[in-house]
Amino acid sequence: MRESFRAFRRTLSGLLEQASARREAGRHVRMAFDQAAIPLAICDFEGRMTHVNRSMCALLGRPSQRLLGASFQEFTHPDHRGNDLEPLEQVLSGKTAVYVREKRYVHADGHSIWAEVSVTLARLPSGRPSHFVVQVRDISERRGYEEELRRMADQDPLTGLRNRRSFEGRLSDHIAHIERYGATGAVLMIDLDNFKYQNDTHGHGVGDELLSAVATRLESRLRASDVVGRHGGDEFVVLLPDASRTQAEVVASKLIEQINATALMAELDATKPIGASVGIVCFEETGPLPVDSTLVYADRALYQAKHAGRNRFVVYDTTGVEDDLITASRGS
Repeated sequence: MRESFRAFRRTLSGLLEQASARREAGRHVRMAFDQAAIPLAICDFEGRMTHVNRSMCALLGRPSQRLLGASFQEFTHPDHRGNDLEPLEQVLSGKTAVYVREKRYVHADGHSIWAEVSVTLARLPSGRPSHFVVQVRDISERRGYEEELRRMADQDPLTGLRNRRSFEGRLSDHIAHIERYGATGAVLMIDLDNFKYQNDTHGHGVGDELLSAVATRLESRLRASDVVGRHGGDEFVVLLPDASRTQAEVVASKLIEQINATALMAELDATKPIGASVGIVCFEETGPLPVDSTLVYADRALYQAKHAGRNRFVVYDTTGVEDDLITASRGS
């Protein structure tokens, strides 16, 4: 009897020690969760947060009381809102082990946060699903760096306009569009008259200042839907996606006026003023063309404008009999 009682006490003591160890382990787990450097949340099967750690509160700029019971959709950037429950259901069903995506959240102060979101499913010892564990990693710095690299790859470093590669990519997209929906729009190729003389006479600093000023003037006269780029040297290109021939001619005339006004820089030699020769290709007349052909034809029209006296625009004629049938018009 006494021996049985001792055995019972040993068993009870062991169970109490195990319970104490589990409580201690649980305390350590909770502490690790709360103090983890990476933002963490536990969500129920409806996607609502039931536990969040300090890092999650700091990431979203909100206290835990504001986050608990809320879904991540409430703090998602409007551009990235969607149905997050569907991928969660795939994780819950076992079709996907981990759900990972990149999206933007909105901090309490209004700035957006790029984040990589990872969702896994936690199970009880019996194997029954218990809850979702959500990890959110701030990748704003990485995304900013990537966007800057893309911008640098697409942007002319001097003028800030699209570079040749970027412009030709946008032109290719437009040509694909008009092949399907019908030919509209025009391409203008612009070359600065007497730029080489002014650049050689006054130096590259003045030349660069002039190119930047011209780029600013071009952008100021174009619509947001128009595309302008630096083709190289002192050549610029413009895509007017919806312009008719008449509209393209009006725009070309206005751009020549703008460039003439830009050329009134004090540093420039007035004996050889800066002007602009413009070649125009109208898709409503040529139909869809390959990118290379479009630019070649615009270049041909441009040099017709130069040969006709400069500071004017020329529209490429589809007959190809350039000397006789390309229409030249002096810029107003």
